This record gives sequence, structure tokens and C-alpha cells, in this order.
Amino acid sequence: MTDINCKAVASIVRAAGHPVRVEILELLKNEGETSVNEICGKLHVEQSLTSHHLNLLSHAGFIKGNRKGKFIFYSLNSKELFSLIEIVKKELKLD
Repeated sequence: MTDINCKAVASIVRAAGHPVRVEILELLKNEGETSVNEICGKLHVEQSLTSHHLNLLSHAGFIKGNRKGKFIFYSLNSKELFSLIEIVKKELKLD
């Protein structure tokens, strides 16, 4: 694997490496398309911090945003990337 490919893989893994981001991914998996405000309310996280985490997940390709009027709704972009979370949960016997 080239150095560039290694950095890309590390970037994706790092994006999933925060408890709030894992919670966001789980929420979107279970509930589908969800607004930023709903995510904040359900996870009890401030809007600015939630937006930061959403931005990191979006840049890594985990999620995508869809603007509807003045609101942005997020959903999973890649079930394959989400499987990374599932594999870790299985290894840790969390399911």
C-alpha cells in the first residue's frame, strides 16, 4: 500500500474514532435521515460540537448531508464504511 493510501485509510479510521461520532453513526443507521437539531437533541450535544463531528464524518465519506430549506438532514453515505463500526462491535462482543 502506498503512503498516500495509508494516510487515506488512517483518516477514515480516525474519523470514526470518537464516541460522539460513533453515536451519530448509530443514530443515523437506526433512524435514517435526521436533522442536525434532532441529532443534538437525541445525543444531548451542543449544536456547534455536533456540526464539527458531522463535518468530519462527511469528509471521511461516512455520511452525506441534504439541505431542505434552512435545515440540513444527514444520512449514512456508505454502508461499507459503517461496517467498520459493526466489525469493531463484534470483536468487542458489544452486540
